[in-house]
Amino acid sequence: MADSDIKKFKRYAKDNNSEMFVKSLFPDKFKSIATKCYSEDFDAYQKLFSDLEFYQKVMQAMTEELYKVLRKDRKFLD
Repeated sequence: MADSDIKKFKRYAKDNNSEMFVKSLFPDKFKSIATKCYSEDFDAYQKLFSDLEFYQKVMQAMTEELYKVLRKDRKFLD
């Protein structure tokens, strides 16, 4: 939630449905975050980048949760 792009995510979550949020905005951000984590701890993230289906499922779950938080918690939407 402390990411510099969170304000953009807040606006997007507020103005769009979850499908648009999942498919349009978050995939690139997720890739960026996962790549950074991967380079910091290779072993922990090796499965994430070696199994495309697993990668997609993790990204989907994280995106849906972020969308819910951004839509539900008014302090994040202001």
